[in-house]
Amino acid sequence: MANRRLAPASEQPESFAFSPENAEWARTQIAKYPEGRQASAVISLLWRAQEQNGGWLPRAAIEAVAAELGMPNIRVLEVATFYTMFALEPVGRFWIQVCGTVPCDSCGARGLKEMLQDRRATSRPTATSRGSRSSAWAPAATRRWCRSTRTTTRT
Repeated sequence: MANRRLAPASEQPESFAFSPENAEWARTQIAKYPEGRQASAVISLLWRAQEQNGGWLPRAAIEAVAAELGMPNIRVLEVATFYTMFALEPVGRFWIQVCGTVPCDSCGARGLKEMLQDRRATSRPTATSRGSRSSAWAPAATRRWCRSTRTTTRT
């Protein structure tokens, strides 16, 4: 698996705060967990932060989630960098993720990757210059998630 890093500092926003609606939603999610286990809401909160921020997680959002859950920033960063469902750099309006595992490769994923690389003329998964499409290599489970929810457009 490729190293996953946060976007460069020049692309990072200075701050992040949940909208009032998302802050209320976050409190509801956190309340679902017993005392001392609120950190279990980390994936849900990161997901909502990513959606609020246009489809990617800046450092400020990761730090805001850590503060909300009373976790060290590094613990939340570990989660965000581990799961490919979290985009750590700005993504386009459509985010295409392709499975890179051996079973997917034997079913044609390599050909799909090559076609995407040829069309984009790069092997690095980033947003296009117009910001309309992004691609990334991901495990099959994420690919299924991506296919069901990421094929819709963001407003």
